Amino acid sequence: MKKRATVSLCMIVKNEENFLKTCLDSVKDIVDEMIIVDTGSTDNTVEIAKKFNAKVFSTTWTNNFAEARNVSLSKATKEWILIMDADDVFEERDKQKFKDLINNGEFDGYFFKTLSYVIENNKNDYIYNSNIRLIKNNGEYEFKGAIHEQILNKYRETDHSRFKLEDIRIHHNGYLKSVVKEKNKRERNIPIIKEELKKNPNNPFHNFNLGNEYLALGDLEEALHYYNIAYNNIQIESGYANKLIIKRISCYIELGGYDIALREIESALNIYPNSTDLHFYKAYLHQKQKKYTLAIKQFNKCLDIGDNDSDFMFINGCGSFRSYFALGDIYLLLKDYEEAIINYEKSIKTNNKNPLVYYKLATAYTSIYNDNEKIVENMKVFFNLDSVNDLILFSLVLSNCSIYDYSLQLLMKAQKIENSDRVLKEIGKNLIYTNRYKEAIDILKKIPSSSLYYDEVESNIIIAKLLLEEPINLEEIISIKNVNIQKSLLGIYFVYKTGESPTIAENTEQVLKESIKLLEIILKAKEVLAFEKILNILNYIESDKVLLELAKLYRINNYNDLAVEEVIRSIKEFEVIDKECSEILYFYLV
Repeated sequence: MKKRATVSLCMIVKNEENFLKTCLDSVKDIVDEMIIVDTGSTDNTVEIAKKFNAKVFSTTWTNNFAEARNVSLSKATKEWILIMDADDVFEERDKQKFKDLINNGEFDGYFFKTLSYVIENNKNDYIYNSNIRLIKNNGEYEFKGAIHEQILNKYRETDHSRFKLEDIRIHHNGYLKSVVKEKNKRERNIPIIKEELKKNPNNPFHNFNLGNEYLALGDLEEALHYYNIAYNNIQIESGYANKLIIKRISCYIELGGYDIALREIESALNIYPNSTDLHFYKAYLHQKQKKYTLAIKQFNKCLDIGDNDSDFMFINGCGSFRSYFALGDIYLLLKDYEEAIINYEKSIKTNNKNPLVYYKLATAYTSIYNDNEKIVENMKVFFNLDSVNDLILFSLVLSNCSIYDYSLQLLMKAQKIENSDRVLKEIGKNLIYTNRYKEAIDILKKIPSSSLYYDEVESNIIIAKLLLEEPINLEEIISIKNVNIQKSLLGIYFVYKTGESPTIAENTEQVLKESIKLLEIILKAKEVLAFEKILNILNYIESDKVLLELAKLYRINNYNDLAVEEVIRSIKEFEVIDKECSEILYFYLV
């Protein structure tokens, strides 16, 4: 009987106590030794590693990832080396494939599929990358590059034909905003990459990685600058060429360079004709340019190709739920509600984790039916009415359609399953919408000051008291810890009571956001006189976006004529308009 091949897990770590246990748990039954190189942890990382009988080695951090990783490779004693990061998790269902691979693999190394999550608690929305994860421990390979290091042959030019992509998945949490912020990744990475570029300014890989850092910071122009340098120097066979192409195109789109983006897409399609991602971007461009017939045709092409496993897969769902959702949006705008419903429902069937699709589907149904019972019956098939999460989401969707009675029934059912703060908060809001202010206050007061929702709840209580004309102690407002909610409420209070408010000149965007939220509660409650009175708060917030945000509030709540009026006012008074409000003008004036 053939002896089973052996594997060393090689990792570098620093302060990874939040992730390391989960990572090591996911591979403990498929590796024969764990090599952990610690670069200066001050938390419980090393202790966690030792509980797994890992061999832990300490090394001084020199701002060079390749050096640290090569230390880990040098300590490996098994036939194969599995390369992972602490915030990775090996897919349980792919372990047998992995075992078969190490016993029968003929290549020097293998790329696995890395699913990088970008939204907290959402495992259905990820960016796809292929990364070298498994190499033969034959002494020929090492990491090179201070950051975003590559595995290359030590002795000669790397023969990329010796590496193969395998359908084995690694889940990666390092792109989550909370993780990036906690680790100060951008501040750490940018100086290291710039130092590398001093040695070789046109190095395509380092320019690509620097572009990625600026893209993550939202600096699209700087990102595009470095992507262009990388693009002009890259060999198309490089493992990251596909990612560079798609990110460069996305920058052109976001910066409004639609014609350039389309030209680059067509050029890339000559190399990757079956790339669903490229066809999706082409469809998205047509949609942005309001060429809806072309967009529909192109999104359908994405569906025909499907979510294939080509080398050019970067964004998941382009050949399924994303294209169905986009088609639903187009048909909704064109007022073809039946087609919108068909596509939104298909989007849900291929990925039921996108909350927005339920709101859009309900909007389409309300455009066809005036009967709330029919809307509820058509929508309820998509929810598990024994799940608190589903009950809350369904109630919010119906509340958005002003179907408050059934929305409240769902929340009451949720309360029987879970009498939690989040359920009470939504019940209280629903009662305000239906003008049952005293009941709302009684419910909301049950939520303790230790609750995560306390500031929001207190603001809702104060709004309910205002609408009841009950006396309000200013201490109630001042005690709210969230400064932006506090400022918004103080302004609303003074405007409502005196017709005037102190000018709000600091944190204006956040105060405006909170003010719009509170105005929406009053608007949903259909308290017209109170709304018109409190609306004056916007005159005291020093922001040129106040009318645009008001227009969006009207649009969301189906006051479309008022939305158009506010967009026009914004153009006249502030000479300001954004993409969303330009859409409002287009669809309600054309």
